[in-house]
Amino acid sequence: MSRADTKKIVLILTMLLIITSTMNVIGQITNNSYEEVIIKDDIENNLDTMQIINNDDLEIYKQEIVNECGICGEENLGYPVMTDMPPESERPMNKMISTPKATIDRDDLPSQFSWKDYNGDWTTPVKDQAYPVYCGSCYIFGTWAAFEAAINIASGYPTTDIDLSEQYGLSCINAGCNGCGGGWGSTMIENIVSTATGSSGNGINGVPLESCMPYTATDYIPCDDKCPDWDYHTDPILDPDDILWQIADWGWTSAFNYNNPNDWVTIKSWLMTYGPLAVTMAWDNGIQNFVDTYHNPTDVYQVDSSGSTNHIILLCGWVDDDSILNGGYWILKNSHGTVQGYGGFCNLAYGCNRLASSECSWIIAEEWPEEEQGEGPVNPVEAVFSNFDYNTEDGAKCPHPDEIIDFQDESRGPVVLWNWDFDGDGEWDISGMGHHQQNPEWTYDSEGTYQVTLEVWGSGGLSNRLTKTVQVKDIWPPVAVSKPDYYGGKDNEIYFDGRYSYDPDGSITSYIWDFNGDGTIDSTQPYYTYTYPDQNGEYEATLTVYDQEGASNTVTIPVKIDKTVPPVTKVIAGCVDQAQDLWFNSKVMVELQSTDWSGLSRFNYKIDNGDWQQKYCQGELDYSFSFYIKTPGVHNIQYYAKDIIGNIESTKTSSIGIDVNNPTMNCVLKGDKNTEGVYITPVEITINANDAESGVKTITYKIDTGDWIEYTAPFTINQGGSHIVNIFVIDKAGNTVNDAFTVKLEYGPSIPKISGPSSGKPNNEYTFSFTSYDPENNQVAYYVDWGDGTNTGWSSYVNSGKTLSYKHTWTEEKSYTIKAKAKDSNGAESDWATQTISLPKTKYFMFQRFLNNFPVLQKLLSLAFFQKLIKI
Repeated sequence: MSRADTKKIVLILTMLLIITSTMNVIGQITNNSYEEVIIKDDIENNLDTMQIINNDDLEIYKQEIVNECGICGEENLGYPVMTDMPPESERPMNKMISTPKATIDRDDLPSQFSWKDYNGDWTTPVKDQAYPVYCGSCYIFGTWAAFEAAINIASGYPTTDIDLSEQYGLSCINAGCNGCGGGWGSTMIENIVSTATGSSGNGINGVPLESCMPYTATDYIPCDDKCPDWDYHTDPILDPDDILWQIADWGWTSAFNYNNPNDWVTIKSWLMTYGPLAVTMAWDNGIQNFVDTYHNPTDVYQVDSSGSTNHIILLCGWVDDDSILNGGYWILKNSHGTVQGYGGFCNLAYGCNRLASSECSWIIAEEWPEEEQGEGPVNPVEAVFSNFDYNTEDGAKCPHPDEIIDFQDESRGPVVLWNWDFDGDGEWDISGMGHHQQNPEWTYDSEGTYQVTLEVWGSGGLSNRLTKTVQVKDIWPPVAVSKPDYYGGKDNEIYFDGRYSYDPDGSITSYIWDFNGDGTIDSTQPYYTYTYPDQNGEYEATLTVYDQEGASNTVTIPVKIDKTVPPVTKVIAGCVDQAQDLWFNSKVMVELQSTDWSGLSRFNYKIDNGDWQQKYCQGELDYSFSFYIKTPGVHNIQYYAKDIIGNIESTKTSSIGIDVNNPTMNCVLKGDKNTEGVYITPVEITINANDAESGVKTITYKIDTGDWIEYTAPFTINQGGSHIVNIFVIDKAGNTVNDAFTVKLEYGPSIPKISGPSSGKPNNEYTFSFTSYDPENNQVAYYVDWGDGTNTGWSSYVNSGKTLSYKHTWTEEKSYTIKAKAKDSNGAESDWATQTISLPKTKYFMFQRFLNNFPVLQKLLSLAFFQKLIKI
């Protein structure tokens, strides 16, 4: 055998041994075309691939999108009110005062009174019925507020402030009421006092403390959640440490007319006799916007709402003030938190928003132990009540700059000291105990609106204050007044009288009438009879009056000639004007509102196949009433109205549906996966949703922390990484279903192409280039591992497809595996690309390495014979 042959054999054996000793089985990844269907239940059960949507984000989004559907509720209105009040017939008639009587004579009533300022504040701190969530529980909060104030009064201390549990009212004694939907205060008081078992009394008179059963603003909390000693009450004399607090007496009425001054007298007398009253009212957007905007104790809401009763509030006092609509205002404590109004209180002009017309309740608490009792509210003999009037020398209330104004004290009680602030700066301008301090004179040097406060002190050390607004003008314009101020009827010949007009600081010099709104003068007489065309028509007549200084004022008189025009009726379902068929997900209040120029006679309606019902309207121009639809399904309401002339509107039909079932949904995911179940190609997602009753309204989704997007067609995820997909479906009734799942996608730039030599010598510099393409044409960066423990780190981003070159030098004689990968600007990375460069070894080195793997052979070759052979 020749040396060359021997060397060849040794080399061949060495190569075979190296290859077999270092070979690895390479796993092949097979790309499968994959379609995955994810159903709601699958998502819920596959928690390994789920990330539940953030609850806070979902609730906010759910509230926003449900409101967009027009679904009624406290959330839709933006403030909590009662949306599901029981029928009035369910109230306790045994305690109803059918003919309420004043307990104090009209002449003995002060011009202003408030339990907030009657030798102390006898009301308890303002609460928020809508925390932590909206709940129409004002009928409990308003009633409890009256009860808590009654306990303060009975204790003799204004700061006793027992905090009663409103949740107890929702969970334990809610018979005859509808939980967070609404109820009557009188029903709740009857349930408090009742000793019947169950939700109509819970077996004992009383309400436990808030600490015994904290408020949750939900009506599904069981009554058993109250504290174990909830009924602890000492009898017959209460203990200030009692947990349960009881009512000694109470009464209520629904006989008040909210715009009747005689009833105002009775309400005022009840306030002074019994304490703060729980009263109903119409709470609407107007007063809500007012309390959101105005926060001064002198601000007064002076608009009458035509809305229906939907709120119970605490009536604390009143102020007579001729500058206010209808001559004064009521002081109210609300249950919408302390941010609104002034610390949760607000003022409402007399005769507005149906205050106390549906219900007015008073409560007397148990007698307090004599040894524990405080001095109590003010003794009427010692009480003082601030009041004042003013006029100028001519007897008018129209002061001018630099004109002396006479202020007259009209306070009641044993007043001995008067403090006057004429400009609202908080500083007393006049103070003292004499006649000049009691009835001072004051002069303003410029036009303006001034807040004037009179604080009075009584001989018993008690005080009271009142603020009124005084206007000062250079010229007081006249006031135009027409009789009638509105006309609606079939007669087309109308008599107008403008002689009720007046000028505060002078006289009327001219009258100008325009009866049809065409801009021309029809008459300059103080009164006139005008004949309109003998047909249906709407007009705006105007009267403009001028005084001797050229100042003017105009009043508009709506005129509607109604020969054959029938009434107009609309349906409001769940607080939404029904311009189309509406769906709801629970029982809904339906209100029918009818209007007519000349006045309504009666209203007729029926539900589905029921009998026709009739309501008598007694000539009102606007008439409304409401009822509830409770059963699931589609309901047809037919209705029409007749006016006093005999015109009848055609029968109309509105459809209202109740759907209590949630929609269903599933998702279909399409894409290629590797053997580990990870997507390696863009993933197309199709969302399928269905609702058999009301129908699907919207499907929305969001990916990761992005915005919610309305789903209209399949969408694709083509960015590498792990992504959370949230899906939200709502039907036309407001029922919802939502889910979330994770999509993992290993998808980004292409594996880099490596160009460069495959062999070389140590300590020589070699150049390699790298090229990768991004499917979205995003810029890419490169990372190169040279196989010798060194790397380039991530390069700067370059355009997709641009080649990047590096130079590198190896120092040892061996083979190196170069690895490279790419990353796009979104962070998606490619797999590794590899290439080997070999730096050959010497023959002796390779043979010696071969022997190291075979110790026995190495010993044989160490023999002299083999050593001699190797040297040959």
